[in-house]
Amino acid sequence: MGKKKIGRNDPCPCGSGKKYKHCCGKTEQQPPVDLFWKRVGEFLENYTDKLAKFSIKRAGNYAYTMAVDEFFLWPEETDILKDLLSEHFPIFLPWYINNWYFDPDELEEEEDIEKIDLSPYMTISEIYLKEKGHRLDSLQRRILEANIKRPYSFHEVLECRKGEGLTLKDLFLGEIQFVSEKKGSENIPIGNILFARTLTLDDLTILDGCGTIAIPPTYKREIFELRDRMRKAYNPLTVEALNEYDHEIRDLYFYIYESLHQPPEIRNYDGDEIFYTTLHYEIDDPKTAFEKLSSLAKSWTKKEMLEDALYDREGHLQQVEIQWDRKQKKGEQGLGYVLLGSLKIDRDKLIVEVNSRERAKRIEKEIKKRLGKHARLIKKEEKSLDEIMQSRNDWAEDASEDFPQPPSLNPEIREKIKELYAKHWVEWLDTSVPALRGETPREAAKTEEGRELLKALLQEAVEATKREKDEEISSFQLKLIENVIEELGLDEMF
Repeated sequence: MGKKKIGRNDPCPCGSGKKYKHCCGKTEQQPPVDLFWKRVGEFLENYTDKLAKFSIKRAGNYAYTMAVDEFFLWPEETDILKDLLSEHFPIFLPWYINNWYFDPDELEEEEDIEKIDLSPYMTISEIYLKEKGHRLDSLQRRILEANIKRPYSFHEVLECRKGEGLTLKDLFLGEIQFVSEKKGSENIPIGNILFARTLTLDDLTILDGCGTIAIPPTYKREIFELRDRMRKAYNPLTVEALNEYDHEIRDLYFYIYESLHQPPEIRNYDGDEIFYTTLHYEIDDPKTAFEKLSSLAKSWTKKEMLEDALYDREGHLQQVEIQWDRKQKKGEQGLGYVLLGSLKIDRDKLIVEVNSRERAKRIEKEIKKRLGKHARLIKKEEKSLDEIMQSRNDWAEDASEDFPQPPSLNPEIREKIKELYAKHWVEWLDTSVPALRGETPREAAKTEEGRELLKALLQEAVEATKREKDEEISSFQLKLIENVIEELGLDEMF
């Protein structure tokens, strides 16, 4: 049986209280859901502006300034507020209208209360409803009432339907909702997180206030840490609890926003600031130097290093390279060993290259201890990461466009890399991982929260692997990650 036709004199299905012929019936025929979505969206767009003007008329800019200061958590440097407001206005304005309220206790001077003609502890939308609600139709009143004190939260994107909307999971409340969003529903990767307020009216849920960034899933750990703190006071979490933690939730969003907009601070595996350092030594005998320094290489034997060495006609060692490395510590991620630097012996010279000042000091001590007076430091050169990048850019500008590309990996090297990757992912399953709060992946997979953290880590691993330039290695490692997902029983999460 088909849907019942809406009569011209029937109540409009959008909920306005008007007859259909005087409301949505005047527009071209669209599905009632689309008409409802359009009507709610247009009202919010118009009235958010109208309510902001209403508040300024009643309290001048004083209340507005108080709200801005509170929204950005009372920064010490108030001159940055203008820039912050420009960046975050899409999430400030709905909060100002529907969440902020005037608290007399926050006034700096008691006489300042005369500057604010707003009822204390009531949001602007509540005050407007109380004073002017009679001017609104039933749908408009319902929209304003439903939107009062809707909290901001972090929402994971579970599904995107192009031109229709998004399925979101509230990471605090655990609620899963389909959000109607016509324009922004096609460019957000699955697994990313939105900072937003949701408004639900009947069967329609929309966003009224949404951050301008899609947050990578790797930030779930910080979000869950806040969720754990909140649960100590409120369990289960509710909308009221999120409103109580409004400042903390917003503070976390600003932290994430800033960290995503700042250039990443690049450090080496040990956390040292990058400084490419070259040490030039004069040595007495290459063979002695090699014998004394070769044990700095943990992943290579003397025999393996000498296979690529150069000798003179009499068979005396002339040139050889030592890879200075160490075994990974428990809980560290990688392929078993950490490269610390390289030592190149060339007749009466020893050239050491490391990527931090800290490692330079360590290797200087080692060389002094092992070679003593048989090695003399002649020169030390340092270059910051910025200097290195600039020199590379200068070189690229001068280089020919058809400069030959570096050769692909040697098949033997590729197989060795595959072997190391395979070993890494097998051992990773039973390795304590800091991002999993010290648990192993197998242990984390036993709890709902652990599984969510695992999902975030594995999504990051997949994206990083897809950027691998060697297609064969990329494909091989993606298969390894798929095996890990299956082993941990996470298939339904991907």
